[in-house]
Amino acid sequence: MQVFDDFERTYLGPAENAEGQFEYLNRSARPEWARVRAVMETWFADYPFEHRNDLVGRIRDDSDAQHNSAYFELFLYTVFSRLGFAITVHPDSPTGKGNPDFLMKSEDTLPFHLEAKVVTGESERDMKDRKFREEIEDSINQIKTQDFFVSFRLVNGLTTQPPLEKIRSVVLNYINSLDRSEVESSVNSGNLRQFEKKCTVQGWDFIISPLPRHDNDTLYQRIIGVSSRGFFPVTDIQDIQSAVKNKAKRYGDLSTPYLIAINMMSYGAGFSDFISALFGEYEDHPSRGDGTLPGLTTRSPNAALRWRGKPRNTRVSAVIGFHHALPWHIPDLYVCPNPWAKYPLAQPLPRLSRFDLMDDRFVPVAGDPLKEILGLPPNWPDE
Repeated sequence: MQVFDDFERTYLGPAENAEGQFEYLNRSARPEWARVRAVMETWFADYPFEHRNDLVGRIRDDSDAQHNSAYFELFLYTVFSRLGFAITVHPDSPTGKGNPDFLMKSEDTLPFHLEAKVVTGESERDMKDRKFREEIEDSINQIKTQDFFVSFRLVNGLTTQPPLEKIRSVVLNYINSLDRSEVESSVNSGNLRQFEKKCTVQGWDFIISPLPRHDNDTLYQRIIGVSSRGFFPVTDIQDIQSAVKNKAKRYGDLSTPYLIAINMMSYGAGFSDFISALFGEYEDHPSRGDGTLPGLTTRSPNAALRWRGKPRNTRVSAVIGFHHALPWHIPDLYVCPNPWAKYPLAQPLPRLSRFDLMDDRFVPVAGDPLKEILGLPPNWPDE
């Protein structure tokens, strides 16, 4: 059983806007993605045989949410295997309430359960809106013209599937109505806005404007040269808090340390958001030049690990924060112990970076780089 298909690949271009991550990884002939595929196949070959079928099905899923969740589980299994842990996948919960993702055992640490969660910082509606916009852009990019790029901005739309062919037809008819010399003249005079066109197609509103295409502007023959990606209200802190709260209650009292690994997928999320989600947002926000993060006493009282200043979700022993764990990106991480845990970690996890609580301050303690632990080159996925 393999993760990726075995065939001759020839495509060297970029991914389509709405293309799933697995689909692109599977078809790209670029050497860096070949290296990613090879490493993932090696990791997958070490995954317990009886669980491979379920995992590979989710890795190959068209949904990036399913793909990222499955990849994160494979990634965590590989990291902790390289750290010397014996791992049981989906062990029976001692409470009879489901199956946690992993049970970890080693000679140097007490056994603990580990649960994986990917958070995006986007609502379901935001993700759907983004997917629709990407599908519209891919449809418009099917237009072939030697004269123009277009600038495209989606103003608003509906909650139903956009009429892709009709939108593309409107854009194509507009492009065909343009005179290249007139557009170039307007560019030279700084008056390109006169060619900006507002369009409405079955409730979908968007704005397009032309940009002259030159002979050396190939851009893989895509017509959209400028796109407004849109700005969605990210909810990184709230997403992390919800993940911890939901996972904390899922299996009951496991009678062992219980860790939650969170993969923060939002580009804007950082480890300050991670700490804020767990212990409350810092209220004054002054800069600190000593490398530490502000402590507990200066934080708002409502968070994943405390409520109105009192501990909550004490079944959670620690939370591990990763930023953008993806097949082509090996991230930084920090282990943050819960100071009020019912079953605390007896000692730090070997080789992993962490936050230590010292004198009411969060002090980062560096571990070994994950690329080193995984045996990957520093500039991965390049050679």
